[in-house]
Amino acid sequence: MEDNFNSYLLLLKKELDNLRIKVTDAQAVLLLKHLLLVQEKNKDVNLTHILSVKEGIYKHIIDSLLLLPLISPLSLSINNFLDIGTGAGYPGIPLSVVTGWQATLIDSVGKKINALKNIVSDLNLQHVTLRHVRVEELAKEIPHSFDLVVARAVAELAVLIEYAAPLLSKDGVLVVTKGRPSFQEISSADSILDLCGMKTVSRETVLLPHGYGERNIFIYKKIGHEKVELPRKNGIAKMHPLYMKNYLH
Repeated sequence: MEDNFNSYLLLLKKELDNLRIKVTDAQAVLLLKHLLLVQEKNKDVNLTHILSVKEGIYKHIIDSLLLLPLISPLSLSINNFLDIGTGAGYPGIPLSVVTGWQATLIDSVGKKINALKNIVSDLNLQHVTLRHVRVEELAKEIPHSFDLVVARAVAELAVLIEYAAPLLSKDGVLVVTKGRPSFQEISSADSILDLCGMKTVSRETVLLPHGYGERNIFIYKKIGHEKVELPRKNGIAKMHPLYMKNYLH
């Protein structure tokens, strides 16, 4: 098992080095241990559909850390961030491990958060806080508290913009990773930016190494106050997105 661990560790470090993403040896060990613990917990709790360690290195760890070169130029003042719908702890745990940023990871599925609490405890990750809470409830509890919000494909872009707006501080940044969203999804998101006090910063298309997939990364910035009352009630963002004419109902 130790030989396997070391070979996977060498693979991870090589791929990150090729992508010019700098991690220390200790950080690389934590990243790989997290993945292995996720796969162990996955026998009892459905955290991921990725069962191969090699595939997890690309589709979980590298997929998460691909955000760093895009985030880093945007701000030197990121101290904390929120990961919406964290699932198995991606991208939140890798980002926190490598940057030292204070991370809050949330999921609406309590079993996933409980499993992650055990993993975070085993890894002694001091900068990671886990919450079983809906994003709308968190926005009411601690509005405008985060420098950065990240999310993988947990909802359509417009919904994630609405979720993030009341949680971001002024000049805070939302980063969303998607596969291949439709033109309609992108244009619907664009149509609500002004309502949410947000603007588009960039859209980047990134290829994972060795054909493991394409990622479209959307970056938005909080530039002003929301022009509608946010957050709305639980579940309304998905049922009645802000781009729909009847969104108030």
